[in-house]
Amino acid sequence: MTLRDFRYSRAAFSSFSIQVRDSANFLIFNVHGTGASHGIEVKDSTKGRVIGNDLATGDIGIELDGSSFIIVVDNQIDGTFMTIRITNNSDFNTIIGNRGTNLMRIVDGTCNKNIVVGNMMNGAFDDGGTNTEKAHNVQY
Repeated sequence: MTLRDFRYSRAAFSSFSIQVRDSANFLIFNVHGTGASHGIEVKDSTKGRVIGNDLATGDIGIELDGSSFIIVVDNQIDGTFMTIRITNNSDFNTIIGNRGTNLMRIVDGTCNKNIVVGNMMNGAFDDGGTNTEKAHNVQY
């Protein structure tokens, strides 16, 4: 599945704008979206890419929930409570070069071996006590 060069605008704080569920080998690229509670949710999926998106959401920009081997690169996420959230046995994900206006968080200790490098956020990075490989994340 590929979603590319797509624009959306949702009523303020409606639920999810884009949901990927039970999928493999997907690409979400160059999506511009506003207004939903969650921008992109990837649930129970594997081997996907979320690249170069521009999101302005209410609660969470990008969420990985029970998903592994996902690459999240070069996304701009504004106006959220959490820029990126990783939860529920999401393992071996790569989060690189994303920019956001709030914190980035791995919610629970069931997530393992994620790589979080070179991200800029106006909030803290919380690895939830996991064995995350992290380096050169900038808080501004």
